[in-house]
Amino acid sequence: MASTPSRQELQRMALEFAGAIKEDPGVPVDVVAATGSHRGLHWALAGLVALVVAGLEVGIIYYLGEDTVAAEPSAAVKAVYDADPCAQRMALVTAALAAYIEKTGEAPLSLWQMRPGYLAVPPVDPLSGKPYEYIRDGSGAAVSCPDPDHHPVAGG
Repeated sequence: MASTPSRQELQRMALEFAGAIKEDPGVPVDVVAATGSHRGLHWALAGLVALVVAGLEVGIIYYLGEDTVAAEPSAAVKAVYDADPCAQRMALVTAALAAYIEKTGEAPLSLWQMRPGYLAVPPVDPLSGKPYEYIRDGSGAAVSCPDPDHHPVAGG
């Protein structure tokens, strides 16, 4: 096992190394071995730990599989959805939006741009008559209810 250099030796090596860089900036950096540093070993161990953690994550995802994706909603959730015309209309608008983006590669400038080719119903809340709020973000988009207080879930 190599002995750890003293403070004076480290200062001397640093000055020597700085002088060598000043003379020729292309000097290879292989002085770390002379200092007895275990930095390379630490990086190797950190990389190994990262690989093990990533492998565990992949194994867990593989093991859990499709059973954890898209569980069937409960009867209570279905009942609330069935009693909410705004949610039903918004589901149609969202599905039309996804189809539009898949075909064109970008979101429409407005929801009305999808009529009549992708959307058979107007993109408005059937309860309030207000248009759905629409935010276009690059090639994606988001749709939300203009009056969320009137939903059964909100108690309205």
